[in-house]
Amino acid sequence: MAKILEAAIENTRANMGNLQLVSGSSSLLTASAQRGFDKQVLDFFNSVSHGQAACGTTLREVRRIVVRDVTKSRLFLRTPSLEILLDARVRAVQSTPLVARSGRVVGILSTHYRTCRVLSKDNRRVIDQLARWTA
Repeated sequence: MAKILEAAIENTRANMGNLQLVSGSSSLLTASAQRGFDKQVLDFFNSVSHGQAACGTTLREVRRIVVRDVTKSRLFLRTPSLEILLDARVRAVQSTPLVARSGRVVGILSTHYRTCRVLSKDNRRVIDQLARWTA
């Protein structure tokens, strides 16, 4: 898992990232691998439910969520998640579902950026390939 995360971070020039797995039948995401986050961020996002932040929304909607600027996204406005991300110097994030052959989401691969940005087509292609390998 750590190697997949490293490849995603390096290939998209992300500053940090994490890979979360769906915990049993509970639909909660729990951290499996991470790079670049401090304990406060890890503790806060260690257990994420449907619809919470970008990763929880990805889990619920089973599609990639790209947030160009966390300060302007409805996913983060007036939420504790926004303060945590800003403290970690995160301004943009993408979360991609890890979908098994059965169609079930087994996890989420997220990359985080210190500047506002949108993923290029090449970045999306790399992340999609890594997500398929991981699932």
